[in-house]
Amino acid sequence: MLRGPQAEGTESVYAILKTDHYGNRLQYQIIARAIRNHIGYLQRDEFSITTNSNSNSVIKVKENYMGEEKSKEFKIYCLN
Repeated sequence: MLRGPQAEGTESVYAILKTDHYGNRLQYQIIARAIRNHIGYLQRDEFSITTNSNSNSVIKVKENYMGEEKSKEFKIYCLN
């Protein structure tokens, strides 16, 4: 998670960072955001992560931007 001030409030960004065994970046994917100003939340996404025995992870995201909802899904394979 990264959090930073904006001109009108605060933004939190939730992302997946996938690296190799040496720490080199292979993938960076923003999955969700929360944007808050002095009135309240403009965007407040929710996500859940599940992993199965085959090292596959599924991230289900429900985006909520100013009352409009959308669903997304990310599939990530991780090696040990």
